[in-house]
Amino acid sequence: MAGISRRDFVKAVGSAAAAATLPAGSGCERSEPEPPSAPPLQREASAPARPAGWEDRYRTQWRWDRTAKSTHFNNCAYQTHCLFQVYVQDGRIVREEQAATYPALHAGVPDPNPRGCQKGCTYGALSYGAYRVTKPLKRKGPRGSGAWEEVSWDQALGEIADKLIDAIVEGGPDTVVMDPGTNGIGSTAYAAAQRLAEAIDCVTLDPNPEIADHQPGAAVTYGGVVGARSHEEFFYSDLILIWSGNPAYTQIPNFHYLTEARYHGATIVTISPDYNASAMHTDLWIPVRPGTDAALALAMAKLMLDERLYNEALLREQTDLPLLVRLDTKKFLRESDLKQGGSSETLYRWDSKRNALAVVPAHTLALDGSAPALEGTFEVETLAGHVQVQPVFELLKAQVAPWTPEAASAVCGTPPDLIRRLARMLAKAKAASNVETLCLGKIHHGDAIMRAQILVFVLAGHLGRKGAGYCPVANLAPDGQSALFGEARGLLTPSKELSRRHAFALLRDHLLRRPMSREVIRALSEEFVSSKGSASATLFWQLHGGIIDVAAGPWDPALPRTVREYVREALERKWQALEPPLDKRPRALLVMAGNPLRRVRGAHRLREVLWPKLDLVVVNDIRMSSTARFADYVLPVAASYEKANASAFINQFLLVHAARAAVAPIGESKDEWEITCLLAAKIQERAKARGLSAFTGRRGESRRLDTVHDLVTHDGEFGAKDAEQFARLTIERATNLDVTSFEEASGRGWARVTALGRGLMNATSATDWQPGESITPYLWHTRDRQPWPTLSGRVQFYIDHDWYLELGEALPAFKEPPKAGGDYPLQMTGGHTRWSIHALQRADPWMLRLQRGQPCLYVSPEDAAARGIADWDRVEVANDVGRFPVRVKLSPAIRPGQVVMYHAWEDYQFEGGIGHRNVIATPINPLGLVGGYPYLDPMFGMRQPGMSDRDTRVAIRKL
Repeated sequence: MAGISRRDFVKAVGSAAAAATLPAGSGCERSEPEPPSAPPLQREASAPARPAGWEDRYRTQWRWDRTAKSTHFNNCAYQTHCLFQVYVQDGRIVREEQAATYPALHAGVPDPNPRGCQKGCTYGALSYGAYRVTKPLKRKGPRGSGAWEEVSWDQALGEIADKLIDAIVEGGPDTVVMDPGTNGIGSTAYAAAQRLAEAIDCVTLDPNPEIADHQPGAAVTYGGVVGARSHEEFFYSDLILIWSGNPAYTQIPNFHYLTEARYHGATIVTISPDYNASAMHTDLWIPVRPGTDAALALAMAKLMLDERLYNEALLREQTDLPLLVRLDTKKFLRESDLKQGGSSETLYRWDSKRNALAVVPAHTLALDGSAPALEGTFEVETLAGHVQVQPVFELLKAQVAPWTPEAASAVCGTPPDLIRRLARMLAKAKAASNVETLCLGKIHHGDAIMRAQILVFVLAGHLGRKGAGYCPVANLAPDGQSALFGEARGLLTPSKELSRRHAFALLRDHLLRRPMSREVIRALSEEFVSSKGSASATLFWQLHGGIIDVAAGPWDPALPRTVREYVREALERKWQALEPPLDKRPRALLVMAGNPLRRVRGAHRLREVLWPKLDLVVVNDIRMSSTARFADYVLPVAASYEKANASAFINQFLLVHAARAAVAPIGESKDEWEITCLLAAKIQERAKARGLSAFTGRRGESRRLDTVHDLVTHDGEFGAKDAEQFARLTIERATNLDVTSFEEASGRGWARVTALGRGLMNATSATDWQPGESITPYLWHTRDRQPWPTLSGRVQFYIDHDWYLELGEALPAFKEPPKAGGDYPLQMTGGHTRWSIHALQRADPWMLRLQRGQPCLYVSPEDAAARGIADWDRVEVANDVGRFPVRVKLSPAIRPGQVVMYHAWEDYQFEGGIGHRNVIATPINPLGLVGGYPYLDPMFGMRQPGMSDRDTRVAIRKL
């Protein structure tokens, strides 16, 4: 690859947008736009013939007509979003730079300036790149052939409308499936996808568990996955654990808070298999074999219990560890065990003061003078006779008894002395916190690992106080976004409208009186499947897409039943939401802001099994992605600088961003809202012309196709050019922002979050704060003694669901990683790339310059030498599932026995178009299918089966 100096790169980034040219649009036919193999030549900036001074050479390198505040409304997860100042000349972005105008959010804590990363600094180059799609494209040859013709919007939308009508009338609306994707998180894309889905009553997939961001361990331990926590909380911590993550890659704009907290006195520890980019900035690195962190955590728990380094008061009050379990059935002792007609949800503990059985209060955590026993064996008279019971704490002691540091070391590879050191550090810390990551859902037994991680934090007393606690996802949202769903405007169908309005009303009432209502959370989860609000993306891809044929392989011999048996039972019991049902053929796939053929593990199976079933595949995107290549129509979407938008949610950063369009959309591209309006109009027009008006909705109600546009636009209240109205609604209807107008928010680029508000997403954070304070999650539980949204009303470590008992995971347990893909010597793990947000910039020439420029597999020198492999050799990676060719990058930071394939490479970037997803078996963890148990039913974004990839076993050989 040609070299480039640092100075040339910096200059090129600043002028890349101006230097780039629009893709050629010659005639009505065009070949598929592929990413260039190298960056375009840098255009020399003009300068005056006789500059007055050397400074003028810099002043005249670029000029602008005006500036605008903007950001990139991509799904950057924990680093969402960053304010940029963009410079416009002749209607084009010619420069973008970090705005650095944020205020200090908390006294005594450094301000957040300047936020931004290398992806944001080159977004203009992406907007004007050679693989940008600027006109509607219709497939001309076979899918994937790369043969396209440019067509008018009218033709494309008319043909799409007819095919959607055919699917709905002939097969039903559940044969039309929408993948909302993972990148459309701004209000414009959010509103467009939701309104179209409601109007045509199609299936909407829930991608969060599928991409494995669903935090499965926290979902069953806390009863939810969201705990609002702001970055400044780290300044109250004296110990910070980066456990199962790499924030130096995934949280670039936020990482300075960690380094500053370390400077402030905190000790930071990284726990990971490889010596990653975060480890080099921390005080201590704890190595662990991939997927065995639960063994490490259980050994830590044993040491804490043996040395009595646990917070007994917190365990009695906040956890289920005092609750009684029957030794004969291994089930909680319930009121239904003691008397006829008793509740199956009233649980018991032993009051050591009274030496008597006591009911566990359902509406408060306050002990009120009682002393729940943590230890002991007691005899209780039940309807079936005398039974012995023990507190969960006793069962926990037995569970961790085998896990001495030496025994754990033999499994996880962490030296015993390091295990002891880490356990004592955590137990003796004044306030310990974790760095939120999205890794563990991508490990087959990641739920068990996360449950064990939470266990050691809670044992040590780190929960719900400043700087202390394990937080799974730090999310907040402006509560004005509920307006995007048409909640008060009658967009929803009557049955669903009643259900959702009831839920929102309950939630609002609850939040106004503040205590976390377990009843509300439970009501939402229990009606999740029947409400048909969204369906499991994992099950759709697995069952309709054929991935199950690989996922159900013999990868985990410890399972007492086959994967297919567990899936069959979960669906028969209606624990999970699969749409359409197995006996129906999906006919149309609408990909709104996603890339499933790149994103889904084992996606090659989708091309082989699902794609032939589909009569229509439509992709809305700004660029030619892996999925777009196999679409029937590609509709060009406006880029971030080209449309108005507002943050639909944020993470640890307490500012919501808002922006107006800085420039007009390029070519014929349109924002998502306009595309939706025009498509809805075509559906309505064609339905009337064809005399096909009525259809039966997915819930059995009567629906109409000749009013689709009216529903989407509220009888014309919102026109096709009104995308800014949805950004305005997000800001101006919010009760938890410090601005009242969209003009103010977009003018400065941001609005400050002032409270949790009334949004559903914020509910389980269970906290409040004053302006100028950091946010500490779960205060309503620890400070106000309000119950957690679990069966016990406490942080729940014991789960007596039949499947958890069957699989030996009623308590946090270690499960050996399955040999997914076969019994091969190397474990292929992964990670989030440093150089792209999902796949958006994976083919960006400037980002490719910062790495090897093409996909590569990170291999330890030891493993490479044993196979005669040198740096940058071509190898074949293979297992029982498939194979792919790739280059090798040697790295001493990689653990022997492990190879690392960072995510988001498009298949077309691999030799022969065969990518690394071809070897991923992604077996289903049966516990992800569980339901029919209080608080374990699925909800949007959690308690659904995920898709894993970090347990993949492979062999490599030199080509």
